Amino acid sequence: MNPNGRIPVLVDRSHPTAAQPNGFPVFESAAILLYLVQKYDKEGKFTFESGSDEESQMMQWIFFAVRFCSSFDWACLLTIVRTSMEE
Repeated sequence: MNPNGRIPVLVDRSHPTAAQPNGFPVFESAAILLYLVQKYDKEGKFTFESGSDEESQMMQWIFFAVRFCSSFDWACLLTIVRTSMEE
């Protein structure tokens, strides 16, 4: 479902399409969060007013977390640990 062959993937079975009759797939963490808010949070309980400073801060943290988590991998961790142990 994810063209990158990774998780997470959300399949919204309440939203079938002609191309995806079993449900609409959404992949990548930030895209899933934004999809859920835009599609299902009609009362704005889980987000902020569009265009507000709070919404901007929320978006900054979402994209920071996605970038940090995707760039941090085991090879990086092993390099840090290995370097620390050699010192």
